Amino acid sequence: MSSTGVLMIMITEEGFFRGWLWASLKRGGKSDRQGLVWTTLAFVIWHISAVVLDTGFDLPAKEIPIFLINGTILGLIWRILRMVSGSVLVPAVSHAVWNGIDYPLFGFGEKVGSLGIADTHLYGPEVGLLGIVPGAAFLALIWRKYAA
Repeated sequence: MSSTGVLMIMITEEGFFRGWLWASLKRGGKSDRQGLVWTTLAFVIWHISAVVLDTGFDLPAKEIPIFLINGTILGLIWRILRMVSGSVLVPAVSHAVWNGIDYPLFGFGEKVGSLGIADTHLYGPEVGLLGIVPGAAFLALIWRKYAA
């Protein structure tokens, strides 16, 4: 993770989804729960382009649904962090840390990360079946504490 990563995440994804969009929905009278749903849905739709367009990081077809499920889990987590902290900086740093650990270690698409794990459809934290388990567990924990 680097300060550049945090800045880029803040300007792009977090600045839009947990910044501008969240504030716009709030000003429009949407509840926190409605904002949670809409910002997460928009976040996941945004990530569809990363896996269906020719980006150079193309995922195998069997990893796309898992990637979108994990994107939903992560979007919900980062939205709850935004809601609880009152700041877009908290989810931006969390998102940058995630990207700074996940992609170099596990790779993305056909690129194998530095851990050398080629079986990412099972073991990858973002595109693997086993990646859903800790993400969903953490989401359940913070949901129960902060969003329920």
